[in-house]
Formats: sequence, structure tokens, C-alpha cells
Amino acid sequence: MKAGKGLDERMAEVRVKFKPKPYNSLMQQPHEVSAAAPPPGNELVMRIQPDEALYLKTFSKMPGLAQVVKPTVMDMKYATQFEGAYVGDAYERMFLNAAKGDGSLFVSAAELTEAWRIFTPLLHQIDEQKPDVVLYPFGSRNPPGFAAWSAEHAGVTQSENWQEFILTNAGSVEKLKALFAEMDVDGSGSLDAAEVTGLAQRFYDGRPPTQKKINEIISRLDADGDGKVTLEELLQSAAALQNAFGHAEQDLDHTTSGAS
Repeated sequence: MKAGKGLDERMAEVRVKFKPKPYNSLMQQPHEVSAAAPPPGNELVMRIQPDEALYLKTFSKMPGLAQVVKPTVMDMKYATQFEGAYVGDAYERMFLNAAKGDGSLFVSAAELTEAWRIFTPLLHQIDEQKPDVVLYPFGSRNPPGFAAWSAEHAGVTQSENWQEFILTNAGSVEKLKALFAEMDVDGSGSLDAAEVTGLAQRFYDGRPPTQKKINEIISRLDADGDGKVTLEELLQSAAALQNAFGHAEQDLDHTTSGAS
């Protein structure tokens, strides 16, 4: 469970990651995974907000004789399945159900008792040991060492968002040029909304993000406001991200870091 303030976007989702089985040597390893990496597991994702959805991520063999395995998504979006329907936020539903006397969405007494059984010893341990709070710079994604901790203890690899992807490649102009050339499908020398969508899908489980998110990405990259992104604007944005957040990627000593 992760939570925080000052995040890039408001999002709440539950991910159920299925344990991968021993890899089938008769099938080709998915090309997104290195040969040294363990086989990826399937995921069931319940997106609570925004863009409410329920989808299953799997690795499937492509039809045909070739032994090619690729990630696929079985998707159910509220916006398309219940077109025009109004989905209230959590507090709206809570107040409505309370007024109606409907307790179906509320925690049951048994669940509440179990929650206290699990967390009370942890709260007592915190009171007794008074562990140090890990401080880290505003603008960084995780506390120092969190990525390694989550991989070791939870088997979860922290994925990067589109800004971190650009930041990772900000030190190499050639990599950014290659990225731009890959995205510039029509060869026009600038990226429109459809081409930016192709980039954004990499960071949204292969699902097309909402138009609002596409507009947000374009607005952050589009310096002259013409609705398109040129190579020069991409390079400028990468440099700006590096200046703003490059320091946050360093593992700082949390005992001396001044911001949280």
C-alpha cells in the first residue's frame, strides 16, 4: 500500500499480482522481459479513481505459427460500459448510503475487529521502538531504498511514469532523438495527440489513457502552445525535468535531508 501528498496525479487502485509459474521452455519469453529476469505474473487491476475500470493483464501467445508471447489486456471501463452514467465519488456514495440506511459499502463489525487485531501490535511496536521517519525531497517518487525494498520483500518492481522515462533518457540526446523518431509515426516532425497516446500507453498497462491525461502531457511538453510537440520541445522538457527532479533520484541520507 502506497499513499502520499503532492503526487503527480490523483489515483487509487488495487493490483492483485498473481505469482508466476515456472516458465514453459516451449514458449518464447515475452520480448519486454530480459532473459535474466523472472517470468512476469498476470495482474488483476481494480481502478477506483480516476477513469474507473476493471481489467486483467495477461501474457498471451499471438495467433499463428510463430511462438511470440506479448502482454494483453482484457479491459472493462465504466465510461464505455455505462456510457453517460454518473459515478459519484466516495463521500457522495457514503452520505447517500448513510441516508438510505444501506450498510453494504461500509466495513462490517467482523472486518473492523480483524483490522484492529492485525494493526494493534504494529501500533504498539511503533510506540515502543519509535523508529525514525524516513525523510526525502519533495518531488521524488519514493523514499531512498524503497524500490530495492519492495523488490526484495514484496516481489514488486516499481514501474516508471512518463516523466521518469524522459528523465532517465535526459542525459542522452541521441536516445531522445531515437524516442522521438519512434513516436513520430507520420514523419511530420511533430507529435500530435494520437502519437503522444502511443507513448503514454507504455505507462498505463498498454491501455489508452484518458483524453484529459493526454492533454496534460502535451501541455507540459508543448512550449509554444500549438497542440503539438517538436523534437526541440522534447529536448527542452527533458532538460527542465533533469534540472527540477534530477537531484531527487539520488539516495540521500534521510537523517540530514531537510524536506519530506
